[in-house]
Amino acid sequence: RDHLKTEANLDDYDGVVCVGGDGMFSEVLHGLVTRIQTDHGVDQNQPDAELVPCSLRIGIIPAGSTDCICFATQGTNDPVTSALHIVVGDSQPMDVCSVHHNGVFLKYSVSLLGYGFYGDVLADSERNRWLGPARYDLSGFKTFLSHNHYSGRFLSCQQTTTWGIQETSCSVDLGAASVGTSPHQETSTMRRRRRKKSQVKTATEAGVSSTANL
Repeated sequence: RDHLKTEANLDDYDGVVCVGGDGMFSEVLHGLVTRIQTDHGVDQNQPDAELVPCSLRIGIIPAGSTDCICFATQGTNDPVTSALHIVVGDSQPMDVCSVHHNGVFLKYSVSLLGYGFYGDVLADSERNRWLGPARYDLSGFKTFLSHNHYSGRFLSCQQTTTWGIQETSCSVDLGAASVGTSPHQETSTMRRRRRKKSQVKTATEAGVSSTANL
């Protein structure tokens, strides 16, 4: 990510191929999109900013635990199939979501923005990467037993729904939601269970917007 953001001369490349899982793809995505916006003077901290589409393609040869992006774009996580798609020049446009909190850019995402149980599972699984895919089962079981509660509100976008390929953006402000709050009075048990992890709170209060196509 850091090399793409600062050092690489993008004019020397036709694309970027990464070998790994969804995490590796995320690193390349963040580095490339951030570099493009920086070169064009786009402030990523502005949720309503018009992001500049990336001219470079990102190729993925799957070697991760789940390979969600590969499954979503080509229906399989077979490395040979992915390599052949790259060789023949196949491409698949993807919508990119940006997450902001209090006017500060946090993350980009193309597959999933998780809050609550799923977010806690992923956060815990990062401490057990040596287990491989089994870490998700272990973390899911531990998170289930912790019996945490997650409060929030869903606010739908008011504008007409369109496909991202039409370059129409849709933004939703989720600032009304917060961790551990509810329209009903909390019980003492709920207060004891309330989570105060910053990453969970940030995800809850973030404004989400669909931006550019890759």
